[in-house]
Amino acid sequence: MAVDIVLPLSAVDSLIGVAANKFDTMKLYRASSRGGTYSLVTTITLVAATTTYSYSDTSGITSSWYKITLANSVLVTETSVNESEPFPAARDLTTRAELRQKVIRNFGGEIHTPTVYAAQSVTLPDAADSDDDSDYFRGYHIYRPLAASSADYDRRVSSEVGGVFTHGGKAYSDTVVTSEEVELCNIDIPFTVLNEKIGDGLTKTRYLSRYEFGAAGSALQYSLPNFVEGPEFVPDGWIRFGTTVDSYRWEPLGSNGRWWKVRGSNFQCVLDINPARAANEVIALDVWRPGEKLDSETDFTVVQPLWAEAAAMVSVINFLITRDVARHATSPYGALLEIWNTELRKQSKLHAPTPGMRQQFPSPIGGFPAI
Repeated sequence: MAVDIVLPLSAVDSLIGVAANKFDTMKLYRASSRGGTYSLVTTITLVAATTTYSYSDTSGITSSWYKITLANSVLVTETSVNESEPFPAARDLTTRAELRQKVIRNFGGEIHTPTVYAAQSVTLPDAADSDDDSDYFRGYHIYRPLAASSADYDRRVSSEVGGVFTHGGKAYSDTVVTSEEVELCNIDIPFTVLNEKIGDGLTKTRYLSRYEFGAAGSALQYSLPNFVEGPEFVPDGWIRFGTTVDSYRWEPLGSNGRWWKVRGSNFQCVLDINPARAANEVIALDVWRPGEKLDSETDFTVVQPLWAEAAAMVSVINFLITRDVARHATSPYGALLEIWNTELRKQSKLHAPTPGMRQQFPSPIGGFPAI
């Protein structure tokens, strides 16, 4: 058994290097419990512009816990493993495939494993209609997300008998059965559009991230990356002191007479800070980042799972209602939209920021961008 770990490092370009307060490697540690002893598993080399790193831990199990640190192999320095935020092997990272299947099931669709493909059909024995009614699945979309050809992703069911689903579209070019799943979607939305609307929903959410960078000794101002959209989305800041492993400490950026302010808007924000601090320390900002569209089946969102699900459902339902209205038709999805809008508001209240209000949000003091 192995644990496949994905480690996002969105601020890699601001961290990478071998100078003071820069890092060229990431170290992964594992323990058998959250509060256990963490031992080094592997060292991963950082690559410029590469914001996601993968590792398969062949000795890990689903109950394992992990920590990561950043290290400078030239200066032989490393962020503190004791202060690093632990995370479980089974984290709340939702892939596009998982999120889409949640949406499909919420609408009453089904997910099945194929056994046979033919040019015009796919066999799904566990989806056979007990009444053997060839009209039951008529009009359903047959999604094949892992088909070798993107042209095979989406077909329409014309009939079903005994688990053999026939479609009336172009013949499949890929008829090889692999370890995949077939999605039967009963709402009228193309596969590519469904993925697009799920992504649109995610972009309307926000999650708490940690942005770190090395501070220069004389700098009074720092340009911030474009995901910092305004000062109201930076609830807190921290400054790190200490020079050796396990000796770091984090203090609020505004303590001991220091002042700081994020100003600007429209993705052009800067951090103003007074020089009354130690030179060449590390600054960390807690930032409410917008969610992002997912580009592939394995691409994932760090938006909290229930929140991401509600946002995706509201986006898809709004599309269906808008299309119905544009066709001068009364939409049947109004009640469903109200239900999921309520869930979205609840999740937003639990997890989202309140722009314009300065609040103390929970934040990991771990010396590393949010995982």
